[in-house]
Amino acid sequence: MMKHLPKQVLIVIGSAVIGVVLVIGIDRVLGFFLNRTGYFTAMQPNIVERYTTREFTFTATISAQGIRNEPVAIPKPKNTFRILALGDSFTYGWGVDLSEAWPKLVEAELNTTHVIPGKTIEVVDAGVPGADPSIDRKVCQAYFSRFNPDLVMLGFSSLDDAYQLAVRTLTENKVAAWLTQLLPTLSRINIRQLGGNSYKGEYPGEIIDMSMLWKREAQEDLAMGPDLAGRLDPRARDAFAAGQLNPGLIETALEEPNYAIAMLDPRNLDLTLAATSLRLQRLRNQCTHNTPVVFVMLPISTLVNKAFLAYRQGEGFAVDSRLPTLDLDTPFSQVVKKNGFTYVSLISTFRNHICTDCFYPWDYHYTRLGHQLVAQAVSKELDKIFTKQ
Repeated sequence: MMKHLPKQVLIVIGSAVIGVVLVIGIDRVLGFFLNRTGYFTAMQPNIVERYTTREFTFTATISAQGIRNEPVAIPKPKNTFRILALGDSFTYGWGVDLSEAWPKLVEAELNTTHVIPGKTIEVVDAGVPGADPSIDRKVCQAYFSRFNPDLVMLGFSSLDDAYQLAVRTLTENKVAAWLTQLLPTLSRINIRQLGGNSYKGEYPGEIIDMSMLWKREAQEDLAMGPDLAGRLDPRARDAFAAGQLNPGLIETALEEPNYAIAMLDPRNLDLTLAATSLRLQRLRNQCTHNTPVVFVMLPISTLVNKAFLAYRQGEGFAVDSRLPTLDLDTPFSQVVKKNGFTYVSLISTFRNHICTDCFYPWDYHYTRLGHQLVAQAVSKELDKIFTKQ
């Protein structure tokens, strides 16, 4: 049929094809160059964030490389086995010092047991608060070629990440999503910071008092919605107004009250599993390739103990007593293994531990004990992997 098209039309079609191929080639070359030079960062580099709540106080130093980690040596030292840890605030270590976050505890444990003779284990914490698996992939792309990891760990905070996946899959613009996949660099070249807080530091080394900013945001929320305070447990209301409770929690509950129970709907669960499989395929095809990936299922508080349901309800979320018995391991393990990744789950570990001390009740992130439980389980699984090699 092409033989019957006018010569001018064939020239136009050929030129268009060549143009598309050229643009794709430019995108790939530009992506390689920008990622190698550190153009994209997980978070804003060279700032210090200080958090003070009624449950914890911690300080997070974001390095010049844009992650909450010590400076990572480039190129990688010859005697180093490097692990890149991706994920959201549960991997980042929200509420604890960096040395107490589970990726760093895994590093310490593996170096103590000397699982790889002659090698020093280094775990790079590239967790980003608020990240979902699409952000994880971009963070992976930004650092993979520079850090040259031997293994990747992907922390997945169960209901949080699952619901975000479901919502993003339902609402994403299909054309925009296709263009993003086709031109991953050009489509976001003006967005250098891939995730993290929306509060921007004004100069390198600035110490940002997050609680003060939270208080300001809470006051604005209360002024815009004067009935908001009446919906909250008095303890949550007072902490929120004082800047001692993450306003993102209250805002999420206000906008999406069913956020915490979404996975109880089989339709949401099926959608989430399909979205997870797609995101994992993209992570492998666009970043990790043949590098081993360990998928770590990190449970949130309402998934492991009924005692925490009252706290979520006090913040405005709908809750359900079925949450602490919801089976996520069976369907998620199948999806993860289908994509060639190793599946490690902490759900049973936390449930069996009856771990009321593993979470900050109102904030819902892990305490030091919670991070220790994660690190112990992950270290055992990595030990098995290294033993087989």
